[in-house]
Amino acid sequence: MLLPIRMTRPSLLGAWILETQMTALKKKIHAYSDAGIHACRHTFLTEAGKYTDPFTLQYVAGHDSIKTTMRYVHPQEDTVETLFVRLASARRGGEFAPSKKWNSRVQEVGAKMGAV
Repeated sequence: MLLPIRMTRPSLLGAWILETQMTALKKKIHAYSDAGIHACRHTFLTEAGKYTDPFTLQYVAGHDSIKTTMRYVHPQEDTVETLFVRLASARRGGEFAPSKKWNSRVQEVGAKMGAV
């Protein structure tokens, strides 16, 4: 045997281990007294929302319903502004503009529906 390591079953965490660790961490970083696990989770999901879609956040958070995730996520002013800048760029044929193939497909579908 190369590595004589005794494998043991990991012990279960105590009921208050996270709360104990959060209390120690709050003291160490001088956080507000009401900054608990839920506040950290809420902040994480809000910040992560800038970089991904709500459905990915739903998966990461382990929520059964997207409605639960949406309670954690708030539109950020800079994210909304970025969206509109990208849309304006697309209208002018910029970096995010839809391809000619996409535009022709949209027109084709619209014509079939009587919209064009």
